[in-house]
Amino acid sequence: MLARDVYNYLDELYPETDVFGHIAQSEQKHMDAVSKLIDKANLEAPTGYGELTDTYNALISQGSESLQQALEVGVQIEILDIDDLKHMMSEIDNETINSTFTRIGDASYTHLAAFMSELQKNGFDSQHDWDNYISQEDIDNMKDHSSQNRGHGKDRDKDCDRMNTGQEGSENGHGKQMQR
Repeated sequence: MLARDVYNYLDELYPETDVFGHIAQSEQKHMDAVSKLIDKANLEAPTGYGELTDTYNALISQGSESLQQALEVGVQIEILDIDDLKHMMSEIDNETINSTFTRIGDASYTHLAAFMSELQKNGFDSQHDWDNYISQEDIDNMKDHSSQNRGHGKDRDKDCDRMNTGQEGSENGHGKQMQR
């Protein structure tokens, strides 16, 4: 939910790029997939941002500063999503849930590549220290993926398969999971 809402906000703020709108649509599909899992398990879906309200406000504030900062927010969200999904998958022994999380994680790599591509297209250098979040192999794969695919999330949620590589999530200690 948080990612979708941040991207929708940034899409309205920066109409010169379509990356936020396309990825927000993809995030809605992720929310729908997780909602089906929640319904199937007869659980109650969370509402609102809860403990992530301050995170939401900080991301909106940072993204409002400039297009570059907005794209950096996208990078940050996707890195955290990838890390959180890898962590959750390592603790869940359910094929259906892990399959859904794998598809969402693969899409997050695609989204991350789209944000990296958009940063590069606009002449911006990313301000993230990638080594703290993901492996050099993943970075290289994203750069290759980014240079080959410029669709920024358009129906590309199925074209990557990186979540089942066996790599552990980062040890960066941020600990808060992003709600989708």
